[in-house]
Amino acid sequence: MNFTVYSKEGCEHCYKVKQVLELTGSNFVVYNLGEHFTKKEFYNFQNHPESSVVGRYAGKRSLQLHNLYPEFFESLCYGVVSHLVDFSKVQSCDWRVSSYFSIVNSNDNTEDIAVIHQDVDVLYAGVVYLSKNLDINSGTSLYKKENENYIREYEFKNEFNKMIMYDASIPHGISKFVDDRLSLLFFIKDLKYSYPS
Repeated sequence: MNFTVYSKEGCEHCYKVKQVLELTGSNFVVYNLGEHFTKKEFYNFQNHPESSVVGRYAGKRSLQLHNLYPEFFESLCYGVVSHLVDFSKVQSCDWRVSSYFSIVNSNDNTEDIAVIHQDVDVLYAGVVYLSKNLDINSGTSLYKKENENYIREYEFKNEFNKMIMYDASIPHGISKFVDDRLSLLFFIKDLKYSYPS
């Protein structure tokens, strides 16, 4: 089996994963932030080359990860879906997932893009926070709508290397816009699985 490690300089968790893979003699490839892609490869929603599938969003996003890093994307999908499906018991499992790197800055909170929103044609959405030492209040908030107002029900804090996942039909949005909020976004658009009878 081949493994893909997405790494950022100074990440102790990434280092430990690479050590284990080396000790077990596993095949793996490492993608390093800043080395394998840069901020130049990020696009706002108006000029994104894949604008027909990415929709409107705040900040900038990379190309879809299945196009950039197919091995990493497959590892990501397997890891994310494993939180929803017991792979040790499943008979069959098919999914449709899209994923991007996202960078958001404090000036990306503009009136033409709603901060609180629901994702269309998506079952689950998720974020992996990738910026170190960022304001922890710049995470993701979940809301409920009462009359015409949104009431915050829960806030996920922005902690480095933390993954969150939630039902995409729940109104949600960035809790606080700050500079250099780097994250990995994923959207599970379809998930079909079966267990033996």
